[in-house]
Amino acid sequence: MATTNEEKNWRTEQRKRRKWTVMVYMAADKNDELDAVAVRDLREMESGANDNDNAHVVVQINRAWPDSFQRYEIRPSEKEHGRKHGVLVEADDDATNMGAQKTLEDFLKWAADMFPAEHYFLVLWGHAYGLGFGRDHGDKLTLKEIQGALDKFKSKRNESGQQYNSQSDGRLELLGANACAMSYIEAAWELRASAQYLVASQISVPFAGWPYESILRQVGNLGPKELGQLVLDLYVSHYNSQIRGERVAMSLLDLQKLQPPSPEMPTLKDLIGRFADEIRNEAFGNMGAKGRGPVRDIFIGAAAGDVRPLVDFHDLCEDFGDTQSSELKKIAEGIQACLDTVIIDHDQHPDLADLNGIGIFAPFVTDEADLKRLQLLEPDENASQSGNGSKDFKLATGQKEYESLSLFEGLTQSWPRLVYDDLREEISPELTDSIVGIDAPNRIDRSDVTQIILGIDSAFNKLDRVLSAARTHVDDCLRPNSTKKRKAGKPADANGHVGKFGLPWLKLIQPVDLETQLQGLRQRAELKKLRNGNGAAKPKAPAPLADGDPALVTSVVDFFMKVESAIGEVERATRRGLTHPTLGLGPSSPGRLGPDIPPKQGHGPDIPPKQGHGPDIPPKQGHGPDIPPKQGHGEASFEPSLNGTSNGDLRVDLALARVHELFQQVGQALKGLEQVTQEVETTARTVLAGAEAEGLTKEEMMGAAAEEIVRSFRILEDASANSRRTVRRVLGHPLYGLGPGSIGIGLEERQALAVSGGLDRRNLRLL
Repeated sequence: MATTNEEKNWRTEQRKRRKWTVMVYMAADKNDELDAVAVRDLREMESGANDNDNAHVVVQINRAWPDSFQRYEIRPSEKEHGRKHGVLVEADDDATNMGAQKTLEDFLKWAADMFPAEHYFLVLWGHAYGLGFGRDHGDKLTLKEIQGALDKFKSKRNESGQQYNSQSDGRLELLGANACAMSYIEAAWELRASAQYLVASQISVPFAGWPYESILRQVGNLGPKELGQLVLDLYVSHYNSQIRGERVAMSLLDLQKLQPPSPEMPTLKDLIGRFADEIRNEAFGNMGAKGRGPVRDIFIGAAAGDVRPLVDFHDLCEDFGDTQSSELKKIAEGIQACLDTVIIDHDQHPDLADLNGIGIFAPFVTDEADLKRLQLLEPDENASQSGNGSKDFKLATGQKEYESLSLFEGLTQSWPRLVYDDLREEISPELTDSIVGIDAPNRIDRSDVTQIILGIDSAFNKLDRVLSAARTHVDDCLRPNSTKKRKAGKPADANGHVGKFGLPWLKLIQPVDLETQLQGLRQRAELKKLRNGNGAAKPKAPAPLADGDPALVTSVVDFFMKVESAIGEVERATRRGLTHPTLGLGPSSPGRLGPDIPPKQGHGPDIPPKQGHGPDIPPKQGHGPDIPPKQGHGEASFEPSLNGTSNGDLRVDLALARVHELFQQVGQALKGLEQVTQEVETTARTVLAGAEAEGLTKEEMMGAAAEEIVRSFRILEDASANSRRTVRRVLGHPLYGLGPGSIGIGLEERQALAVSGGLDRRNLRLL
């Protein structure tokens, strides 16, 4: 098509250097559902770019048809009365592989040549697959290929003499991932010299994607860090609402901070190598086989999101910091300090409070089928299958690719072998029995149910270990003949505070009633007068332990803080599992309600993988701007016994009432756990912070205090065991437990049931 002089002049004027060029690389090929969402996102980009003249917006898209790329520019048109719209600038008749490094290189070169800017923002739009981006077209864009393309872009900017901000040195200023689970340390390290900032999620991204209209409208004159922050804020606020019923998270990472400030300091790579060695010692060292279970639980418990091979790196270090090994604690703290400098900001749904912004892969936490689906464990056709062939066959190309990442150069026997091989084991028979009764015939559903149960069970295991350690610690500290050493003085936390029995240290303990305090003081005063009046010798009463030994109180309070934190993890893991959008509590076998109840869509023997995990998944209902909400399932309709409303079908009403009762059982069990914890804390405060006993020495007081507190801890351990039994019974309920359920019961409805059943922050203070 011929181009008029007027059009050429317009392009020359419009393609002058701007503040930003936003480059969207959309891999939607071979996926009809992804293709439809891509078109919708293009419309949002058109609307958003309408009022912004500070940015070029260009797109390269491969659709389900045609099987070749198209390049669009979002620009004004007089015929559209000033409204920006997508203009096809270039197309290719030949099939295009969006998973090839050269395809991305060519797009970046074209964008830089045709649309010069001070800053460049690349958005990778599509499915992630594990160690990179784009798995729907048969070829993936690996981390090394992304790095190679960005390095070519960097070289081109330097060769062309383009001006850029002093910190960039030609690197891409901002890389964004409109794809699932790309905020992980392996990617950050691989791309640290190729891009300045990364904005991505460590968990799944909804099918509808980023709110492009809002983002592009506000690009303005922002710098790279500010634009990344804008994307994070708008994305999280867009989805994390009760109306939308999503649970999302987003992180902004400063990749430049992965280099240590001085050559003398260890790099994160060195720390991870030492971290793996110390974890291996913890799992197989002095404790023998006994150490393996707790180590596995720590990893599984750190997998707080919905992409199981990733665990939260910060949370993992936090938990290993509580182990007995001083060296392991030191390394964990070093890694956390590094991550704190890299993570500029992280925001998430309140139910995802255990996420901190960046993950690390631990493939053993999920099954081999899941790893193969994510291409983290692919068969090696050249592997030997003779002799010990089955084991050799598992050392597949996905694992080899993981070991080849620059983060593990020279460390292949360290972290990769630890998380692929050393910690892998079959599920315990006890948990297997609890899963057998789950009505989930589809393999992917059964795998996800297994991971939900493992996550909750690991949280309870951690709580049991914390309770045992706290009880032992208090007993050692208080016994008269204790060999436990305590530091003298007033130990302070990072803010210079001394631990006390109350806020902000402890969330559950209630403040002492003022009248009770005054009454106690009056009683002591009367007793003193009586004794002095009778001429009795004035006894030398011991000072309250809180005043006499603040180090002891701080030490005990510190352990109670760990107990409360562990209970909070149990509550969040349980709530996440019970309210899972597709597998949470509900009529898990619709046919048992009656022949007229339709089965849940997308869950049968031939179902495709869940959203974000495979190429053929349809978008979830109710999550796009043009999709109407589900009818007939509001909060009121799930509480027929509470407000008298009805769904119009007695069978459904009775089923939902039963589900409501199950939520109540769990809510009451966890509330009871909090109440017993409060009682233990109150007991400790009474005997430590305000106890006086006439005629008793301080050692005798401490011995009596130890007996009382240890007894209270035993009660708390019983409460924990009871809560675990209740949760397991509910999860495995044959009709309403975990598993694919009836149509129309999703996250919003289960959240409403959870609230009505007391599984909410009004009832549970640690949730």
